[in-house]
Amino acid sequence: MKRILAGELRVGEALPWDIFDERGQLLLAAGTIIGSIRQVESLLLRGALRTGPMARERGSVTVARGASDDEMETPFEQLDGLIQRLAAIFTGIESRQAASSARCERLLERLEQLLETESDAMLGAIHLVHEHPYTLIHPIRCASLAALLCTTRGYAPARRRSVMLAALLQNVSMLQLQQQLVQQSGALSAAQQRLIEDHPEASARLAAAAGIDDGLALTIVRQHHERADGSGYPHRLGQEDILEEAGILQLADRYCAMIAARSYREALTPGESLRVLYTGQAGMWRSELIPQLIQMIGIYPPGSFVTLGSGETGIVVKRGKRSTEPLVRAYISPRGGPYPGIFTRDCSTPAFRIVRVAKPDLTIPFDLSRIWGYRE
Repeated sequence: MKRILAGELRVGEALPWDIFDERGQLLLAAGTIIGSIRQVESLLLRGALRTGPMARERGSVTVARGASDDEMETPFEQLDGLIQRLAAIFTGIESRQAASSARCERLLERLEQLLETESDAMLGAIHLVHEHPYTLIHPIRCASLAALLCTTRGYAPARRRSVMLAALLQNVSMLQLQQQLVQQSGALSAAQQRLIEDHPEASARLAAAAGIDDGLALTIVRQHHERADGSGYPHRLGQEDILEEAGILQLADRYCAMIAARSYREALTPGESLRVLYTGQAGMWRSELIPQLIQMIGIYPPGSFVTLGSGETGIVVKRGKRSTEPLVRAYISPRGGPYPGIFTRDCSTPAFRIVRVAKPDLTIPFDLSRIWGYRE
């Protein structure tokens, strides 16, 4: 296999070859359209490879080399597998397959397990895993962030599961348009605007037609673009008519959209996204949700690139007792070159205080499993 170079990936063009991670796991199949600069950056930072080590069977979605059991795979590798499974689930829903509901439940069960045991790594994935198509990674991000917020608010497991299911289904009726909008820089056409305003109801209908009968989840899907001030859509509901669960999904949806790049703008940093939400919260369903989100993920959430007082650059991997004092894994030296290893830095130590948010160096790839210490 050959490591991908920056000039080989162009936004809006189809891949001429399959792309794999270093273990031989398929990330993107040949023919996939590269959707954004952020997706290109994520592939380069991950050190993605092209031309697989073995032939991929026609119709196959994954090719794994080495460990295949969940217990032998790191959380990031398991997440890659869940994203691939979601692609098949969406195909099943679009063709009204009765097994869609059970497939969603199995995926969410595994995602819940990852969130319960590896919440910092999963927050890191929300901010760092951008190499998959937006239509697949965005619902997984939203489901993960919404689930963590539900847990913070003391939701029972069944209620939390309904919110997660709604996060997967929220845009299922407009997947093709959603991917187009990632690359579109011009104004929406009248037809696009109609599809967007209709998609909450259309997505709920499509999911129901595929046998998904979770009434709470379907209601959340219908309401996830309604706003407390009545300016939302499709029904312009007021605060008293909007479920709290729909407000949680709306907040997760907005945050995850802001940290993803578009053709007309760069991705916002976590801190920038939180500031936008906080200053514009008047129209949100419940104003207390945003402070809870900030408290939950921190000012420098896992997955943030930061520069330390030591001059080193690293990635936040674990939240600390204080939001300004997380645990960081430094992989770039003060001179700007890669370290031969990865070093843990406690930001409560004065020498390793965070001095600023850093921009990732695309010439220095890293392995998320090594950054988090799952592999040497």
